[in-house]
Amino acid sequence: MSLVSTYVRATDGKLYQNPTLSGKEWFICFDDKDPVELVIMTKSKLTPKDIFESIKMKYTKLTKNEVSGRLFGKRIKFQDGQSYFFEIKNRINNKFITEHDGIIEKSEIDDGVIYDPKK
Repeated sequence: MSLVSTYVRATDGKLYQNPTLSGKEWFICFDDKDPVELVIMTKSKLTPKDIFESIKMKYTKLTKNEVSGRLFGKRIKFQDGQSYFFEIKNRINNKFITEHDGIIEKSEIDDGVIYDPKK
């Protein structure tokens, strides 16, 4: 759980506060202390590579983490999910942002973590 907000630069040049990217069986979230996290339902046939390719995300240092109960989908179903930590190498594609807490100007940020890849 984040103690401060996380701001992520997207391909449209805007900084999104606490964005989430998600599909039916996966989601990507950002945290103030941990690396970026991808969580995939354990029953899914999708791989991290499938997801990253589908959302045009370049990544590095992908490490498999733990399986734990997570909330998925619009119906908010609690299911087991395999998590992976990774580093992003490019801006997130704003077309794939499914949730966020607002669009913020960099000058408005007093506290928090900023992910701002150059491209």
